[in-house]
Amino acid sequence: MLSIVVVNWNGEVFLENFFTSLENQMYKEFIIYFVDNGSQDNSIKITEKFTRNLNIDIIRLDKNTGFSVANNIGIKKALKDNSNFIITLNNDMELDKSCLYKLNEAIQKFPEYDVFQILMMDYNNRDIIDAAGIEFNKHYYASQIGLGKSLHFLEKLSTDIPGVCAGAAAYSKRALSTIKDHNGNFFDPIYFAYYEDVDLVLRLLKNNFKSKLVKDSIVYHIHSGTGGKESDFKTFYLARNLLIYTKKNLPDTTYKKCLPVYLFRFFIQGFKHLIKGNIKRCKALLNGIRDGLSYKTQR
Repeated sequence: MLSIVVVNWNGEVFLENFFTSLENQMYKEFIIYFVDNGSQDNSIKITEKFTRNLNIDIIRLDKNTGFSVANNIGIKKALKDNSNFIITLNNDMELDKSCLYKLNEAIQKFPEYDVFQILMMDYNNRDIIDAAGIEFNKHYYASQIGLGKSLHFLEKLSTDIPGVCAGAAAYSKRALSTIKDHNGNFFDPIYFAYYEDVDLVLRLLKNNFKSKLVKDSIVYHIHSGTGGKESDFKTFYLARNLLIYTKKNLPDTTYKKCLPVYLFRFFIQGFKHLIKGNIKRCKALLNGIRDGLSYKTQR
């Protein structure tokens, strides 16, 4: 059996397609933990309709707690069931009918791996990759492997990857139980949104858990469907959380060497916003930098 944790916030526009694709799965042995972040739309009503054919545990929260807190709540519930792996899925996607079958096949075939990436393809252009995992450059910038590239990119891509994008990933309960923090959290709530899965990747790597891409387990993702493509909110959290995940997970000497690179990148980004006359976006960026720099590590 597989456990699936889905976090939702006002996602009614995505849910019919999302749940229908789960109904159509070849592999049927799964339970869904649907964690609703205080939605004000018809998300709950739509989800309840699908409980006729799907095993869905609806967890209702009073407010938008963010991606990390909501996922942690779902994961803690899932840890009590009989599965060995917990899958995190975004609500703004459609699963290929063989997605869970191929994923479960890989889990059984590669017992030495504790983390698996489901291949994320672009929803509107299904020959274009959205994410085949997470990788880092020499300054520890995280990026989605294969983003915007064609399927041919996969031909030479190793299935051994540094880490996974939590939008469509499977984690063993053993791994999650190992890396949870002293408060019992798996995803760190400090992030609220963006880069929480990058932080998790770095903690999994520190504990020697290996990640594998499953190329034939596929979902079609509406990139930034829930969070939006550009916003002051996103600008704030991307800047803030980059500084937090690097400060938190890198040695102090490495972080200090990389910090000027981050600040120069932010300067260029802010300059572009100024040229466009987007003062609010500049303020969001500056506030994110300030919050990120003020974060105190708990080492």
